[in-house]
Amino acid sequence: MPDDFPVGSRVCSSCGMFFKKHGHFNTEQVPLVNGDNPYFDGVDLFQGIQKVSKDTPYKYMGVYFNPIIDIDKNREVINREAISRANRLFKSELSGFNLVSAFDSLIVGYLRYYWFLDFSLKDIKALSTAIKEIMRSNGIKHPFMSNDFLHLPRKYGGRGFTNIKQEFMVYKITTLLKFHENIKFSVFIGDDFDLYKNSSIMVPPPSRRYDTACHYASELGFELSFAANGLWTVTIPKVDDDNVTTYTVYSNNENAEQSDKMSSIIKHFTNLQLYKRVKEEEVGVAKKRLWRRFHEHWIHWIKGWTHIPAHIEATFWEAVLSLLPNRMSLVHRDASSNADRRCRLCASADESIEHLVGGCTGMNKFGRITRHDMVVTEIIKSLIKRYKIPNITNFKAPIFSNSLKENNQTIINVEILRDVCFKNTDSIQNKPDIVIIDKVKHIIRVIDVCIPFDGNMLFRQHEKLLKYDYFKKHFKNQYKDPDGRSFDVQIIPIVIGAFGRIITKEVPHTEKDITLTIKSLKDCLSLLPLPETEKVHLFKKLPRKAIIGTILSLQSWTQKFKAS
Repeated sequence: MPDDFPVGSRVCSSCGMFFKKHGHFNTEQVPLVNGDNPYFDGVDLFQGIQKVSKDTPYKYMGVYFNPIIDIDKNREVINREAISRANRLFKSELSGFNLVSAFDSLIVGYLRYYWFLDFSLKDIKALSTAIKEIMRSNGIKHPFMSNDFLHLPRKYGGRGFTNIKQEFMVYKITTLLKFHENIKFSVFIGDDFDLYKNSSIMVPPPSRRYDTACHYASELGFELSFAANGLWTVTIPKVDDDNVTTYTVYSNNENAEQSDKMSSIIKHFTNLQLYKRVKEEEVGVAKKRLWRRFHEHWIHWIKGWTHIPAHIEATFWEAVLSLLPNRMSLVHRDASSNADRRCRLCASADESIEHLVGGCTGMNKFGRITRHDMVVTEIIKSLIKRYKIPNITNFKAPIFSNSLKENNQTIINVEILRDVCFKNTDSIQNKPDIVIIDKVKHIIRVIDVCIPFDGNMLFRQHEKLLKYDYFKKHFKNQYKDPDGRSFDVQIIPIVIGAFGRIITKEVPHTEKDITLTIKSLKDCLSLLPLPETEKVHLFKKLPRKAIIGTILSLQSWTQKFKAS
């Protein structure tokens, strides 16, 4: 940032900005020295102004809290004022991250004063609805990857007002802590900026506010107690523990002005608590658009996965919340958009997350085949371990388990074949992922792996069972034991959702008037010639491999198209 940063009158006139320096407002050009804290329409601008140029300084301003609000006005007037300011902001020349940052700060500031003025949750939700309408009418889209803003609607890329009740309760509690400590609460009063003045007032909290705060604290999962002389105590359980036995006690006994710190502690705790409940299916999962019906099927891998790579989890949630820059997500974020929705890779369907992770052939070059091979290789490794076959480095070549006869003749007991095409007259699509030919137990296992979109799993397993049913006849004719009996043949479809969903129970499924029994993943793994511990290992490992493969392919795809 240069030492002298000129703020021109063009900026002020375009969106009603007022800039304060040394206690004075001015709509004319004001030179700001590095380290000053300017204002935008009563909202603090943070100091980290980036990419400043004299021609377009307004495009790179960020903002911080506290809009100027006249508390003498009634609620309807304050509501209209908030909506008017938001509308001016959206029509201003601010852009990108700075526009969103300004909007978020403006709304957060109003919410804080609403809680101070004892507005109801109904009032705040009314403001939320009005702001969403303003965004739609202005065609606003949230900048890609800026998803840390709680107060932005989800369709614009933020976390939305879906958690507004929790925020409401937290601020009710922390505001009361400030009152209880007898800290003065600063409110800006005055209709006209020329008559601007700062007044610090103190409103004694009525007893009902104490009752309300304690009630909200219990709903959020912690205890709140008050004592004389402005002292309070907050007891917060440790979120990580399933059986809560560890508590952390915070108090302002030693420092009578800890409510700012306590606000961040309470918000951190409640956010952790909500996130944990989301992962354990009760609260947020049902709201996830893609997984509304599937949470009981994928939750198993999250519970056992204690060290999820951060970049995997981040892209994972961005994908299921439609925050990636695929065309369907971008259209959903901008209700007025008439953009082309066709897939840029194959043009065979709309460019949705469902299509990209499950049905797009163009994703092969972005890691879709690699994802499939990761799962197949994991099964091959378990089979090698089971048959104790040493010195295997090429998992794609045929693998043999041998034994020696008394005359030192080598006998092949088990063949493990990968991606081998079996020629016959019935079908040309006869290249299963793994074929295990056990010549000791006279059994052949045909294993085929499929990783479709999570909502398409029953259809794909049905398809696999039909596709390889002819193998039973083919192998029974080709392989016979010394007594002339045909080998037993098992078809084992391993179907796992791209985002980790699995089939948990046996169900009938009908396609084209053909009804087959769809098996659970656990039942399919039970058919593999593996010890029980290895089956449990695969049950946990394979969905994770599918998820990692999906996320890596989406990240590779995003790098190519994020600027499109």
